[in-house]
Amino acid sequence: MAVFEFVMVAVSIIIGLAIAEVLMGVLEILRAKAFDRTYWIHTAWVIQVFVLTIQHWASQWGLRNFDSWNYATLSMALAPTVMIFLAAGLIFPKGEVGLRDYYFAQRTALFTILLVLMVLYSLDAWILHGYAPGSRGDWFRLLVIATYVPLAISKQPKVHAALTIIHACIITISFTTLFGGQGGRMSV
Repeated sequence: MAVFEFVMVAVSIIIGLAIAEVLMGVLEILRAKAFDRTYWIHTAWVIQVFVLTIQHWASQWGLRNFDSWNYATLSMALAPTVMIFLAAGLIFPKGEVGLRDYYFAQRTALFTILLVLMVLYSLDAWILHGYAPGSRGDWFRLLVIATYVPLAISKQPKVHAALTIIHACIITISFTTLFGGQGGRMSV
């Protein structure tokens, strides 16, 4: 087994657990027929965390030709995956709780984890993928971080509504720009 395959097995296991967390949360809502407990901002973040999880797994293919593996680079490859799992684990409550109240109670932890994820993505791009600091991907990550900071701090639903929509737009533009026209290959 090549080192990349070993790394991808570890990444895939953690990503699989993250996907299971998100899907089990959705399934719990469906089973309980608790649609009255849903909250559109929470639902938007469930979708965004799910998409981020899939995108992260797919982007790891870019490491297939990386040949300088050691414990530091292995840790660098796994650290963002762990942050995604933590975000996925926080996105749904355990037990009967209104999702609006839960979302606002967990906002600081969730958006701090996602902020750390964006910093790790920049380090990943520089160290593992060989991109220079200041690349297009870094600018998109800065815009995303600019949404995460007030989302982590603010308790105002209007702030969360506006920044959730802005974040979704940034991510859509980012994916279109960074993946578009390249056969799905990421260009940061």
